[in-house]
Amino acid sequence: MKVILADTPAYSFINNYDLLLYCFGGRYTKKEFKKTGLKISGMTCASCATTIEKSLSHLGGVTKAQVNLGTEIATVKYDPNKDKFPDLNKAVTDVGYEVINEKTVIKIGGNDLCNVC
Repeated sequence: MKVILADTPAYSFINNYDLLLYCFGGRYTKKEFKKTGLKISGMTCASCATTIEKSLSHLGGVTKAQVNLGTEIATVKYDPNKDKFPDLNKAVTDVGYEVINEKTVIKIGGNDLCNVC
């Protein structure tokens, strides 16, 4: 985990850090960031990826947004106290793209797998 100690919570300086400690009123306050990946559908060129990055970056808690056109994944680091996962989804859909939320379910059955099951 990378940590930065700062006088103010200036998000533009913390792109490469997971934890920010800043002094406010003589006390140090801790801010932790989440990192998530969004699978995106509908991109056809680098301009599409840039549009999504800009939309995500305009959210108040996003410190870093990077979109990979080849893998169709947006990697976002954000402050969960300012933005929630639905806010990230909305930022993508508002500029005309779709977030793919996939789930995989694997069923395991039978007692022949192990003694614990």
